[in-house]
Amino acid sequence: MEPFAIGTTKASMGIFRRITAALSVHILKNKDAGLDAGYQAAINHCEAVSNGSYGIYSFNALIESCVANLNVGEGIYASGGRVLNCSCQSNGGQGVRVFNGGFVSGCLCSLNARSGIGIGVNSVAYGNDCVGNNTSAVAIEAGIVSFLGPGRIEGNHVGYSTGYGIMVVPGQTGVVVIKNSTAGNTNNVYSIPAGNDVGPWGNAATSTSPWANIYN
Repeated sequence: MEPFAIGTTKASMGIFRRITAALSVHILKNKDAGLDAGYQAAINHCEAVSNGSYGIYSFNALIESCVANLNVGEGIYASGGRVLNCSCQSNGGQGVRVFNGGFVSGCLCSLNARSGIGIGVNSVAYGNDCVGNNTSAVAIEAGIVSFLGPGRIEGNHVGYSTGYGIMVVPGQTGVVVIKNSTAGNTNNVYSIPAGNDVGPWGNAATSTSPWANIYN
């Protein structure tokens, strides 16, 4: 166990396990996950790049202003907790995956092989920028995907060229989708089944609902 790390670089030496606090740690090219955060950890200004599994793996943690790029799995995997103002790009899984009441906001998620952001079970994606994700063209992935409801997708921008911009996986209900903007093929703006609460889709110039989602 390494309860605290600051200003440390590890390369090809195995993961940091059960970190409770980390500040300005750079973790590169480990065989497994880069940083395995302990329960209720605080992770700030860290970099997890080119690791063999997740970049950052956590439970009920606060993860803020981190970079998680080029990892084999998810950039950031967070059960519960908060993921704020992070950059997650070119990962082999989802850029950020949160569930069990997780919250992701202010993040840039781009060019990930699966969804830019995946949310499940009372989680929220709010105010993120997701561009060019789902490069592997997986049918149940999207720019932002709710893989297990309920939850909320609000105020995000999604640019996409593959699959759907925003998706709620078939069979999932109770997801609120409001005030998002998308840029991509207008035939594939969203895939959302019945049983979810979705603001109307349209153009900014003609939409009248304050909950409208804007596509172009």
